[in-house]
Amino acid sequence: MDALLLSCTNHLQYPKNLIGHAFLSLNESTYFERLKDQKSDLFVRATRQEELPSQRLIGVDFLDTGVDEAGFGSNCVTSLVELKEHLREALRPGNADPKCRFVFLTAGQSRAALKICHGMFTFLFSYHQVMPSFLDFIFPFGRQEHARDSYFGGFREEDSLESKRRGVQIQSLGRSGIALRLCYNLRSVERLQRPHLDVKWSIRQSATYHSFDFETGQSLWINVKGNRGIKDRITEGSQSPFLSDFSTRSLAFASSLATHSIMCDWSAENWRWYINDMEDELQDLTRSALVTPVEKDPTPMLSPRWNNGPFPSPSRRTTLQTLAGQFNKSESFSTSSSSRSSTFFKEFGKPMPSPDGRHSHEHCMNTAETKPKTAVRRMMSWYGHVQSLNPRGPWLWRQKSTSSDTFNMFEKHGPNEQVQLGSSTEVKKEPPELPPGLPQDCLPEGRETLRFGDLQRIQFLEEKAQETVLVLGLNVEVLKELSQHYQYLKFYPAFPADILSGCEADLARFDRRVSNIVKDLQMLQTRTETLLRLLANRKGLLNNMLQYRSVKASEFFAKKAQESADNMEAMTTEMHQIAHKTIQETVSMRVITSVTLFFLPATFIATFMSTDIFQFDDGKQNFQVKGLRMYVAVAVPLTVLTFVAWYIFYRLAKRERRSSVGQNSHNEYV
Repeated sequence: MDALLLSCTNHLQYPKNLIGHAFLSLNESTYFERLKDQKSDLFVRATRQEELPSQRLIGVDFLDTGVDEAGFGSNCVTSLVELKEHLREALRPGNADPKCRFVFLTAGQSRAALKICHGMFTFLFSYHQVMPSFLDFIFPFGRQEHARDSYFGGFREEDSLESKRRGVQIQSLGRSGIALRLCYNLRSVERLQRPHLDVKWSIRQSATYHSFDFETGQSLWINVKGNRGIKDRITEGSQSPFLSDFSTRSLAFASSLATHSIMCDWSAENWRWYINDMEDELQDLTRSALVTPVEKDPTPMLSPRWNNGPFPSPSRRTTLQTLAGQFNKSESFSTSSSSRSSTFFKEFGKPMPSPDGRHSHEHCMNTAETKPKTAVRRMMSWYGHVQSLNPRGPWLWRQKSTSSDTFNMFEKHGPNEQVQLGSSTEVKKEPPELPPGLPQDCLPEGRETLRFGDLQRIQFLEEKAQETVLVLGLNVEVLKELSQHYQYLKFYPAFPADILSGCEADLARFDRRVSNIVKDLQMLQTRTETLLRLLANRKGLLNNMLQYRSVKASEFFAKKAQESADNMEAMTTEMHQIAHKTIQETVSMRVITSVTLFFLPATFIATFMSTDIFQFDDGKQNFQVKGLRMYVAVAVPLTVLTFVAWYIFYRLAKRERRSSVGQNSHNEYV
């Protein structure tokens, strides 16, 4: 007892303060330093006395058997003082540790600090002398932005069945020192209560420590988990007699096996539905990639929907070509060409092939009883649909009358009588050629195009699937080691005979149950590996399709660039010719200008001298000043008026040119 009290006094030195035994770990100093480095992320700050209960971040849940061992009682401590008072109850005279104690260390979320301070943690572990290797499974918890050390898993055990390896013996607390100690961690997938960014599931871990005293039947459980899922399960299971009966050592041992079963069942839950969701999302992302044609011939019209109405949709190539051929042969139906008329109606009476190349049985039964007028009605209904699809008019023939008028004409005269389609009937042998591509009605609903974001999502799914394979493998190994350890105890010579005889059936049942869980997990692991291969194949297909489209787009733009280059070359040639002609015309204009400038002064003088302003009669010079004034008064205003008119027309043309350029720029921007 004194050694235990001293260890609890020095609880901040955990695990170096543990009472030494040969079987304990020799790396206490390493664990101590690592715990000291990570305590700021692992634990919350200590609670102050003046804080209200609603403000306190600490909450350690205890589930202990009562004094009469009739049931469990729960308690929650929020400070080191409350923890010491709760554990000190066992030190009172006549008291001992409860037959079964569950301690639950939880957090606000999977990546938040545990709701316990460092002092409470070390005191609790010092009081119960928890083996240091359990810290390996606690270090992945704590405050973290991204998952840290999330793939560590394993199983640790320290048994002391022999007297020479007896542990701490404190009779007043009900500790004999002959005990089973083990710890392990498991993982399971849980659905998020509030999905974020299309993430519906999260893989959660749970670390468990268990000790069982073979002489007194006392058991201790410490569970560490990000939420209260395991606590709720065990609290609900504690109402069952299989988990709450500790009257004998064998029943107490069977209760510990039942508790292990709860942990094992939790580790195997929800994986099936998690994988189903990944498979469904993969199919939603990539199903269109399997049916979307990358290369497609030009289509004259949108693809007709299959099984749309009583008249089945004709195939794009064969039926339309047959109809065009029938109308190309003649512009009228005559009695002399009854074979053609019968062939025409037989053509529409035949069962149309389905998209997979087979004839519809239902359509065959319907067409067997079809009358000629019914066939004509269906044919004209289809023709009206085709006519409405072409904004420029029907491409089978052009006429002024509507499809309903044509049908009335057929219904009035009958299919075997002569019917004139009108002199304005014009046969167009070839449909207008549209750009190649997949019509929108042929695409799967909701998935019209392939996007690079699909590749990113598939990469995310692939990483989640790889994580699933790894976690399933870790769970399988831990469960195997747990089952093998209890099977090993059955054949250990120092194992109590009364426990073996009383729990032999429970051990066999536990082994079979764990084996079934292992098989289920292995099956799910194989299924996930298949999903991984499918993810890799689909991702490669999408990547290749995107690359192919990029190549085709580059080829398209290269052709456009080549066409532009050819046009520019032609324009350059024309401009060269124009420039050559301009040079010739410029030379001619220079010659004309030179001649004009040479003769212009003399011409002006000759014209001016020929007027009555200057007169030379009989060698006498007569200068008319009034005539000169009249000439100037008329010539100068006309010259000014000419320049003003030119300037006005110049400004108007310039303004119109500016407005035209601005309008073109606005249209290009819009």
